[in-house]
Amino acid sequence: MCRVFHEYPHHIITCVMTINTTLQKNMILKAVITCAGIGSRLLPFTKELPKEMAPVFWQDNGTVNVKPLIELIFEQMYDESIREYCFITGRTKRTIENHFTPYSASNHNHSMKSFYEKLCNSKIFWVT
Repeated sequence: MCRVFHEYPHHIITCVMTINTTLQKNMILKAVITCAGIGSRLLPFTKELPKEMAPVFWQDNGTVNVKPLIELIFEQMYDESIREYCFITGRTKRTIENHFTPYSASNHNHSMKSFYEKLCNSKIFWVT
């Protein structure tokens, strides 16, 4: 269970990994993804774009695809049956939260459909 305790002005996060002993021992059910740094070592690239939103290119069946790094990480964890996520972001990382907002699904294209379906089947907590 992931519980977030708010103590103004700081946030204290307590996350507990749940183990389902009847199905599979040590099965990870929740993920905490830290993406709060400013990316100073990647300047000037990170001046306009958070490092977690850096584009990753790959070729599949003769077509070149591109996705943000954080989306690829999310999808890989989703494929491993993780359905609860706690993103720890900085106050300037609104781009990441916007990308993971399911309401954008009404304007999605075909390539984003599976991503938005995964978002709708997941529980996402944001801590800034």
